[in-house]
Amino acid sequence: MKSTENGKDIWLGVLDYKEVKLTDERLKKGVDTIINIFKKEDMKTKRFETQEDLDREEKAIKLFTREYGYTYEKLGDYDLDFLIKKKDGTVIGVAEVKGRKRLLEDISDLPLAERKYNKIMKVKGAKIIIWAFEDGITYAQLNRLQGIKRNGGRKPRAGSANDVESMYYYDRDRNAEVLTTLRY
Repeated sequence: MKSTENGKDIWLGVLDYKEVKLTDERLKKGVDTIINIFKKEDMKTKRFETQEDLDREEKAIKLFTREYGYTYEKLGDYDLDFLIKKKDGTVIGVAEVKGRKRLLEDISDLPLAERKYNKIMKVKGAKIIIWAFEDGITYAQLNRLQGIKRNGGRKPRAGSANDVESMYYYDRDRNAEVLTTLRY
């Protein structure tokens, strides 16, 4: 299924939440269940996100949702980043935003931790991954990307269990047909 709201196309996949409002009790209960599962899984992990990181996420999701005429809702700590909704409140999916402190043209491999990949794939509806750069965003439907899996991450920090972990890397050239880039 494609959405053509505001004349823009984005692949939405099969939507199980079609015509269901966020105010519906069934959907609220489902979202609460998902959030609780993710919290239990991650509560043991120390958080390293700074206000700068959170501001970068917010800037990226605003650009993405404005492009398609959608709205968003920030999910809690230890969770995926955002619910994506139509203006009428219909949930269409989730978005995970990965911050990259570089310019768009400076990176060819787009990373995503396997644990985040697994979380996103458990959710019904659109599964959007957004990489937020200093000068714009690159995004796609996660299930349409082709990547390689290998150990990676960053230099380990004290108290972190997830700095070196199993990662997926998505080559920008190989995935050019499904990646979209927007500049701030």
